[in-house]
Amino acid sequence: MGLDRGKLVRSLFDSLAVVSTGPMTRAQPLADSTIATIGYDSAGAARLLDSLGWTLPAGKTVRERRGQPLKFAVLVPSISPNRMALIVAIQESLRKLGVQVTVDAVDGNTFLGRLAARDFDVVFHGMHAEPSVSGLRASWTVASARDANGLNFGNYENPRFDAHLDSALAARDLASARPHAKEAFETIVADVPAVWLYETRTATLMHKRIRPVHLVSTAWWAGIADWSIPPGERLPRDRVGLRVASR
Repeated sequence: MGLDRGKLVRSLFDSLAVVSTGPMTRAQPLADSTIATIGYDSAGAARLLDSLGWTLPAGKTVRERRGQPLKFAVLVPSISPNRMALIVAIQESLRKLGVQVTVDAVDGNTFLGRLAARDFDVVFHGMHAEPSVSGLRASWTVASARDANGLNFGNYENPRFDAHLDSALAARDLASARPHAKEAFETIVADVPAVWLYETRTATLMHKRIRPVHLVSTAWWAGIADWSIPPGERLPRDRVGLRVASR
């Protein structure tokens, strides 16, 4: 609630990225754009912190609860310019709410080591989603949280999420999988084990003479055997790296 994710994403990527809706991406077949996410409401965020006992003492800039300041460090890989730029904006946004954020920027190897060891308060992590939502098992399930070598670095656990994810993956077709996928996504988004910030747009360029068919967002090459070029036309070799035989 305290982060205007839309403004943050636009400030860095302009139109080349969109705000994430959760651990899924819009390109996945089981993605659901109707799932409600937590919107930006700085006043509501301040009221929520007050209700939880994190109040702002007179004359101070950081909220406290029973004398404990509201502060934490965010582990960030210094090799990621996008994350380094965004964490500064996030730090400023939370400062206005009375939250003290320290940027813990480290090199790539140190970042991976501390990530695996769960040695952080908060981590600014980047993830690549697989075409199938089966990839979520490695990062968000109970089993992955309890696996010392797993990828569930935040140790998120919710059996309801696991059950619906398993049901979606066991379904025979997309129609029967969608309701379970929706339940799984709604569960994890409501739990907020992470603040999902952005997913970048993927651009695929080709010469205008190519006639593609069967294009899918998760595998542009899937129907390449059926692509064609109108008879008598050729692709200039110095402009296009992909050559398709005429038919």
